[in-house]
Amino acid sequence: MQEALNSAPDPAARVLIPPKESSLQRLILSLDRPFRFAANLTSLGIVSVIIASIIQYSAWQDEKNLTRHREELGSAISNFSEISGVLSAAMNLQQTLYYTYKNALGYFESPDQLTLNHLAMNAKATSNDYFSSRTSLRKNIDVLIAKADLYLDRPTKSDSQRVSYQSRANEPQVFSNRDLLRENGFSCKEHMPGAQSSVKVGKISIWWTQVKHHVATFYYCLEDLHSSLLPIRVWSSIDKIADGDRIKVSDDRVNRYEPLRLPKERMTAIEQNFDLQTKRLNALIVLSTDKIEEIRLSAKENGFFRHQFCFFCNN
Repeated sequence: MQEALNSAPDPAARVLIPPKESSLQRLILSLDRPFRFAANLTSLGIVSVIIASIIQYSAWQDEKNLTRHREELGSAISNFSEISGVLSAAMNLQQTLYYTYKNALGYFESPDQLTLNHLAMNAKATSNDYFSSRTSLRKNIDVLIAKADLYLDRPTKSDSQRVSYQSRANEPQVFSNRDLLRENGFSCKEHMPGAQSSVKVGKISIWWTQVKHHVATFYYCLEDLHSSLLPIRVWSSIDKIADGDRIKVSDDRVNRYEPLRLPKERMTAIEQNFDLQTKRLNALIVLSTDKIEEIRLSAKENGFFRHQFCFFCNN
């Protein structure tokens, strides 16, 4: 009895033997394996094609954006040079004309006959140059404002902002008519570019974050100075001055033609306005160069990993 128990198989040691596959089942499995392998290859190929297409599209989009940003950068630099050059020339010629006049009055040193003639000759040449520069600026000021808007202000905005910004029909675009700012109470002394991004002047908002408003207000104040310099412009532009427009110091200086002496308060006001104009031009240049630098940074190439794996990233 004990031997029978010892010879009985252990239930835990039993091994499950799979049932034998029939010939039909083996045939079906052998035919199914190639199809599964092909299906796996197809799925892998589709995924690879999708990834390659995304990378290719990303590369094309980056190249397109870089080309656009580089074109915008070149346009911004050239138009900044044009606008700032025209404004700076008119401002500096005004100051050159004024200080030549002041020198002729003897504020720096008493001029002799030769020096006075030399100053008068320089004043006339400066007056001719200033007349040409200021006339050209007056003819093209609205175009320069539009260029500042199109090539310096808008490229720093997103596409959606450019569209909404462009649709502001109530914002004035033409500033050659100086009554627009005058009637709204714009003051060259009070309304200076500063810490505030904008200032409300009557019904108009002046945005110091836009180059075009810097150009418009600079031109407005430049014309105010132009009117203040009328006696100096008259003195510097005529060949012979009537007796009423000269100062006779003594009999031996009858032929020394000197300009009429403006009141000291008026000369002080002119010089203060010159300082304000310099600050306006400085603010315009700083803002423009900041915008150009912003456009330049947007034209930088993405790094390798950012380009390959960050398809949704913008420059």
